[in-house]
Amino acid sequence: MLFYRILLPCLLFLVLVESDPTHMRLKFLCRPNITWCGKLLVYESDILEHDVKSINDFCSSSESIEYKSVIYAKGDGSPNYEWSYQLTHNCTSDGRIICTRPDENIVTPVEGTSYVDADVDVYDQGMNFRCLHPNTKRP
Repeated sequence: MLFYRILLPCLLFLVLVESDPTHMRLKFLCRPNITWCGKLLVYESDILEHDVKSINDFCSSSESIEYKSVIYAKGDGSPNYEWSYQLTHNCTSDGRIICTRPDENIVTPVEGTSYVDADVDVYDQGMNFRCLHPNTKRP
């Protein structure tokens, strides 16, 4: 009985403890310098359902846009976070809308402060369709 009196507060403590932060900086380069628009979605990739952390719409006439954030993710039991993003944008030679996302997740440890830092050239880079929400069920 004493075991359960100790176990329950310990479990409650684990639920209430805030995770260590991930400092994220993603810079998207669009050259040549044109007016372009996009929708950036940042998420922590999981097996069953991805944890979307941010959705940002933008239009810019500058050569780049930068996303900066400090994210406190909830762990899924694994020792690492698997970060990803997808950018639907029209930074193309003909103005068509494409989907840019990394080939692989960016892995950071759950324990301790971690950093994600990436510069991505998006001009004419991506697949010829709008990005689907990462939790969209595919047939």
